Amino acid sequence: MSKATVGTGDVPVAGDKYTWMKTSEMPLQDFLTRYKPSMVQNDGTKPWIWAKGSNALKGDANEVEAHEEAQALLKEVTERIKVIQEDPSIPTRSNKKTGARSKKELREEAQAEASNKLKEIAIRYGYVCGKWLIFAPSDKVDLIWTNIANSLVYGPLSTTAASLAKVSTSPEHETPNYQHIICVYVPDVYDKEAVVEVMKVLLRNHGAALSGVKSDLYTAIGAASRPIDTISVY
Repeated sequence: MSKATVGTGDVPVAGDKYTWMKTSEMPLQDFLTRYKPSMVQNDGTKPWIWAKGSNALKGDANEVEAHEEAQALLKEVTERIKVIQEDPSIPTRSNKKTGARSKKELREEAQAEASNKLKEIAIRYGYVCGKWLIFAPSDKVDLIWTNIANSLVYGPLSTTAASLAKVSTSPEHETPNYQHIICVYVPDVYDKEAVVEVMKVLLRNHGAALSGVKSDLYTAIGAASRPIDTISVY
């Protein structure tokens, strides 16, 4: 099964025809009808369709320094996990009699430490925005996206911290069982109460198949493609 991936360096641009904001001339319903994710093909220039709510993402983040420090941490932890995996003296299973800890226990410990350190880096540099991830099949993505976009602007999501949403467009070439990804952004992924409130609306009002919540810093440093990918925000 092929899935869209969450990219970095992509931001909604006012005036772009694939971005809807409250200042847009086109009504939201017309926008959603004209630009359906199942119909818009990504030729390398239009990977996302955007809808912006009233809430704003947090600004003034020192992204460059946060990236550098987080990348260094990711490299360090990736190497640490590799050593654990390849060390023949570390057993696959723990042994209560000898006190030996298993590879799995040591990996999880390293990942938990990295999660805490990444959170500290994100907060220190103000780079705390993030998103809920939702995967949707091609035959259902238009309806799911329309409902979420409407909710973000006029419905129950508009009363939460949710500030922005995007959906991946279709691949240029036919891809069997392709899964679109929808991201619903929150200004502070470490504000657990606000993040959970968004989650409840997505589940209760939209029946969304949530894949998880992820910090933008995780996405930016490519944590999902490394042995550290099991790190979670909470």
